[in-house]
Amino acid sequence: MRYSKPAITIKAQLLQLKSRGMSISDHAEARHFLRTVGYYRLAGYWWTMQSNAETHRFRRGSSFKRVIQRYNFDRELRLIALNMIERVEVGLRTQMIYQLSLAHQPHWLEDETLAKTRGNWIKNRNSITEEVRRSKEQFILEHKAKYTEDERLPPSWKSLEVVSLGTLSKVYRNMKDDLPEKATIATGFQLDDYKTLSNWLHAIALLRNVSAHHCRLFQRTMEIWPRLPRRLPGPWMNTRNVDTKSVYAHLCCLQYLLHTISPNNRFPDRLEQLFLDYPQVRHRELGFPANWQQQPVWR
Repeated sequence: MRYSKPAITIKAQLLQLKSRGMSISDHAEARHFLRTVGYYRLAGYWWTMQSNAETHRFRRGSSFKRVIQRYNFDRELRLIALNMIERVEVGLRTQMIYQLSLAHQPHWLEDETLAKTRGNWIKNRNSITEEVRRSKEQFILEHKAKYTEDERLPPSWKSLEVVSLGTLSKVYRNMKDDLPEKATIATGFQLDDYKTLSNWLHAIALLRNVSAHHCRLFQRTMEIWPRLPRRLPGPWMNTRNVDTKSVYAHLCCLQYLLHTISPNNRFPDRLEQLFLDYPQVRHRELGFPANWQQQPVWR
């Protein structure tokens, strides 16, 4: 079967939505969002308003105004998440550089014996090499200009400063499990199991990528699921009935890690205010339980 649907004008898009049962009270506003955001991106926010996914008929009461509210809520949620993820990323980077450089010399990224598998070590080193090559940071440019005969990557405190959270996560995951530094880094985040930290970093890296690439978090089923231990050394939550595929589960893991990096962070306040600003958005549409603010991890 070949795709055969033609492109249609914004005027036709509006008529199509109305013919399918969507209420549009402000046509100028609707045209603005279709022109600047796009029909297909907005479709992710009206998908669950449909009563029939094949005919695309909307349920009674579906409105374009509510679609806009969902879209704006999601955009602000992504910005909040990115702000908090940055703190975890910087904290992780700092600990990996500090712990491993002291224990294994500044160029430990070149040491294959620290890795669990050679294949992943090569992939990670290639990724770091490429990210360093693309970097325009002054300290990287100065290093390349000064140490022209040194074919190694710059020392870890330079190289890791320019790599992504995803790469940091992969380097940590591929560190040998019996390295004391791997456990020390996890303990620094109030986790008594490096496997949990490795899993959470993988999940949070996905959350970061989704948010940074302006993809939808609203009603999203996440592709990587964090493990949710029943008990942890720090303030945690009742994991019963929490969907590990939900955005809420990922945000809980993010908040737990934030406790050690930024104990007075305003993440809970900002989330609560966001829901107050958009009362039409229901907590459960992102996997939040009704009493989420009362869970120790958010208090």
